[in-house]
Amino acid sequence: MAPSSGLLSTGRSRPSPGLFWPSLLASVILALGAWLRCYEIAYNFDHDEVFSVEIARQPFFTAVRRSLADRSHPPLHYLSLWAWVHLAGTSEAWVRVPNIVISLTALHLLWRLALRLMNAWFALLPVFLCAVSPFFVFYGEEARPYALAQLFATLSLYCLVRTWDEPGTWRWPAAYGLSCLALLYTQYLGALLVGSQLLVGMLLPRLTRARLLVAGTLGCAAVVPWMLAAALYRGSDALPWVPVWIDTPNRLGLFELYAGFFGTFDTAGTTRLLLLATVLAGAAALYRWLSLLTWPVGVVVASAAAPPLIAFSVSLLGSVSIWAPRHLIGSAVAIMVVLGILLDRSPTFAGWPLAIAFSLWSLLTSPNSAPDISKPPYRALASELARESQVLLGLEEWVVRPLRYYSPIPVRHVREVDSLHASTMILVCRAANCRAWTDSDGRYDTTLLRSVTWTPKPTPLSTLEVYLLSPKY
Repeated sequence: MAPSSGLLSTGRSRPSPGLFWPSLLASVILALGAWLRCYEIAYNFDHDEVFSVEIARQPFFTAVRRSLADRSHPPLHYLSLWAWVHLAGTSEAWVRVPNIVISLTALHLLWRLALRLMNAWFALLPVFLCAVSPFFVFYGEEARPYALAQLFATLSLYCLVRTWDEPGTWRWPAAYGLSCLALLYTQYLGALLVGSQLLVGMLLPRLTRARLLVAGTLGCAAVVPWMLAAALYRGSDALPWVPVWIDTPNRLGLFELYAGFFGTFDTAGTTRLLLLATVLAGAAALYRWLSLLTWPVGVVVASAAAPPLIAFSVSLLGSVSIWAPRHLIGSAVAIMVVLGILLDRSPTFAGWPLAIAFSLWSLLTSPNSAPDISKPPYRALASELARESQVLLGLEEWVVRPLRYYSPIPVRHVREVDSLHASTMILVCRAANCRAWTDSDGRYDTTLLRSVTWTPKPTPLSTLEVYLLSPKY
């Protein structure tokens, strides 16, 4: 693709000729992505998936009310899942099928987008990274809204590039407005992505700019009635669509976020190698820096950089944290596209080795997305503990909800312990939280029965501990 001469140049991007072999390889990549997402598809749900399924299997209006109560996600995921589970049931495999299909559709759309921004061979890079990265595989399989958010974020970028290619029609601005509507009805923080795109849209020629801003603004405005309904439903809660459980990021949060999109190794210092490779990619792209000064590249860069920077700044300096990497999946897609553009503009001796290095990085970290090492074994643990014939307690909702879903016996929250009169009880909690409770409560003798971990490198947050509680009196 010949480089464009400026930010508002009239040169339009077009798919490269000779696409047979790149397209064939893209199909292989999609098949690999499908296999990774279907691996252990019937593994037990985690806490968040149980939350989605519990909403989806309710009667319709109950599902709507439960959606209104969710602080961070509008209703599109819940209502689409409601329709699916009432058709196909609530088995783990069937519940995850729609998200896998949506994730693969997003990968196909990403391929079409990348073809309009870079050489066909380098266009394979963002598709491959999004196909195998443990971040994208995990959220492409999980029965939560993030695959939908990935699809609509990718669609918004595709519509913007097509608007640049075909400026004389309402077709693509209108499609962009619909993608904005769908994204904001999937995830409130999608507003950061749309806002950054519309800001760059101010640089378009007057008529194209007007069409894009009208369509995008109307698409965003359509979510306001739902937000008002959520505010009325939650009553006195301030900003009912802002999550309250997300921790404030540390000062290296942006770098950790970026590395997490590609996947990380347990070996200390490896993240620095990833950052070094990124710096080299940017430096090598200066070889054809004029080709980066185009509006399509600008809007992709804004989509990649602005939402994480805003979320990080608000969370670090403000009173409320909105820092959740999964909510920035649209920016993660844009980052992969930016990387492909940089390497496409780089000299051959730099572009190809770096493309291979990034690809191998994500491929080698992709096993981290396997359900048996990324999700607690709640089904097996609940079945085992049910044989103990003791009252079963959970210290935190993160543990109680999935154990209740899978356990054949009742599971109580630890706050209900005052109403119990059992001689002994079994407590399940994450190691990061349970020792503080057992050490501070003087009514029970505590005996550690077992520890359950599911990650290759156990941490206090990836270890469940099972205690026997015996009254001292």
